[in-house]
Amino acid sequence: MLYHRISLVSLHLWIRKGFLTGHFDSLDSFLSKNQESPGTKAYSVNQAKRMFSKFRNVVANPVITSYDLTKLFAFLYISQHIVLPSRLKAIMNRFGWFMLITAVK
Repeated sequence: MLYHRISLVSLHLWIRKGFLTGHFDSLDSFLSKNQESPGTKAYSVNQAKRMFSKFRNVVANPVITSYDLTKLFAFLYISQHIVLPSRLKAIMNRFGWFMLITAVK
């Protein structure tokens, strides 16, 4: 599983456990120490594409999931039962925590 660096989840975590507590590590260091298990890594879309550079037609797409929305809604104190317009979801996909990779061997 590949995690996306520039995501709502990493922003939420950095604000909640970093900015508000005065800890200003690099994003990579911060995610490694504070997200899920120690050593967790997240990648940009370009980094993910470079990881799969031996393949052809590499496409890396972050996707928004219920995990992202749960974190966001909890942070903003919004009900999780709100239905988002599809256009807004399409824009938010750029900031999803999970990244889907497709490629041809």
